[in-house]
Amino acid sequence: MLVLIAILLVVLVTRPGAPAARGPVAPPSASDPSDYFGNGTAQTVTVIVTPGMTGYDIGRALQSASVVKSAKAYDDAANRDQRSADIRAGSYILHAHMSAAAALNAIVTQTPAPAP
Repeated sequence: MLVLIAILLVVLVTRPGAPAARGPVAPPSASDPSDYFGNGTAQTVTVIVTPGMTGYDIGRALQSASVVKSAKAYDDAANRDQRSADIRAGSYILHAHMSAAAALNAIVTQTPAPAP
């Protein structure tokens, strides 16, 4: 009986079409389909942040300008980074298709130009 159970386990675990064991998991921005990966393309984009915008509002502006893939990804990144509380109103030059974390870092490390 014990041999039969062991054979069944081997057959179930190694049967064709069974899901394979996964290797190391990529960082969230690399594996998350709602976020781009990296610092973006060579194309630059200007995004305007106005007084009173929330993290999600900024995320929507970034998504509309094709900087980030989703407003939620940016909002999540901003909620994890205390520096987001210091974002000032103004005009920011960013790159298209940046990860949310890269976009946030670019914003918090720039001195914004006055918005037109």
